[in-house]
Amino acid sequence: MSQFQSPKQLKTIKGALQIPYKSVRSQGEVNESDCSDDDEEEDLDDIFSYDPGSNANSFVSSRLPRETKVEIKSSDGRIHPCTGRFPLTQTFWEVEVKMANGWLKQAPKYFILNDAERIRQTNMVTIFLSECLAKEKDLNEKENAVKACFETFCRNSGEQNKLSFETLEGMLKKYLKLEKTGCCLQKFAGGSYGRHAVEDHSQYMMYVIGSELGSVVLLAASHPKLVSTSSELLPYSFTQFLHRLRQCSIFRNVNSASPVEGSLVKAKKQAFEESTTVDQKVKDADEMARLSPWEFAFKDIIARKLKIYGTEARLQAYIQGGYFSRIPEKEKDAMYIYEVLKEDARRNGNMYLEFNKLRNSFILRKLSYAISGDQRWADALNYLETNNVIKREVFNYTINIFLRANWQAEVDTAEAINQVLYRHRMEPLQWDIDLSSTDFNYLRQDDDQRKATQLICQMPITVLSGKGGCGKTTVVTKLLKHLCDM
Repeated sequence: MSQFQSPKQLKTIKGALQIPYKSVRSQGEVNESDCSDDDEEEDLDDIFSYDPGSNANSFVSSRLPRETKVEIKSSDGRIHPCTGRFPLTQTFWEVEVKMANGWLKQAPKYFILNDAERIRQTNMVTIFLSECLAKEKDLNEKENAVKACFETFCRNSGEQNKLSFETLEGMLKKYLKLEKTGCCLQKFAGGSYGRHAVEDHSQYMMYVIGSELGSVVLLAASHPKLVSTSSELLPYSFTQFLHRLRQCSIFRNVNSASPVEGSLVKAKKQAFEESTTVDQKVKDADEMARLSPWEFAFKDIIARKLKIYGTEARLQAYIQGGYFSRIPEKEKDAMYIYEVLKEDARRNGNMYLEFNKLRNSFILRKLSYAISGDQRWADALNYLETNNVIKREVFNYTINIFLRANWQAEVDTAEAINQVLYRHRMEPLQWDIDLSSTDFNYLRQDDDQRKATQLICQMPITVLSGKGGCGKTTVVTKLLKHLCDM
């Protein structure tokens, strides 16, 4: 049995999220036996910063949600309590979950609520606006005024009965254009706008349009397949992924470095109002979700097609979601080969695998997957190499398979070493360092550290090896500090 085999006796529930309970445990207190093993080996370091208005590369990192207890109301009216990691818990979402004994066992699949009558009766759009505006500390006193202004616009434009998440983006565009000509509170509410200030509230509505939640909701309304697929395949990064995708689409030509105060907001408002067509990147992502979901398994393909970096779907997500019955054999083989190469690099630190070792890999056998015949191997490897996922090189008549990123790192390292050696030949490095200095008193107590220091001073390149704690870092830092102080 595959280590990724889905648990049996799982109950599938689809329904609307109800008012959620508070988080039942903090992230550090989670009992791993209670949760899906979907959390294993997830990289949670948020190491990238990003300005959505810039044309810089778009990096996405994984974020592990807290374990939360929610209630799901299915179409038959039954309430199903469920505890697990839900990235989104707002009541305007419908989810499809697989659960056992009240515990979430796989990533939830998200759909925006499309019951127009319920949306109007429960003021779901207003709740959505509140969720987005409440995250901005600067808007504590403005939130109610912004909502009141938009509601006034909806009532007086005759659009209130048509308001839903599917129509929201179009209504926001109309509102922004009208609000620029004068505050809707003053135009339509007369003197009944209470303590709310009469001003251009459209500038604050940009916090909704530019927020992560705003991006996900508006995409869920316009491209439901993209959101449901990415939420299942990229459970801990899909909100960031969709946000980057949408923000780059709308604001790709907006200069985020504008020195004029307020000009960035103005430029973004204009870009949103004029965005009459869906950007090609969003179309490409939606097409991937509908026609080639396996491409989400390869971060190199995501980077090339969508210019989104740092995320990819795990093999486990495809198995649990039942995707493999719809994936062609070549692409399926490629996904397993890619999994073996990544796992071998993680476990053993190998930069590459010989082809024969790859074919007979223990990891592949453990996954209970067989790729039979030379043609299947050739097709899968060609697919991976064509998409810049791997690189094949021949050493001594042996084919070696690299992950492309590892191969590039090796090439870059070799080029850097060659440059150092070339410069040393043209102009030999000469460091006039007095090793009898008091800076090196500590190093002189250890013969290996003293010899290593001498070698670094004499040779253009020195390789230090040794077990942890033997002093490699100490030698380098002491020497560099001495050079800096000279």
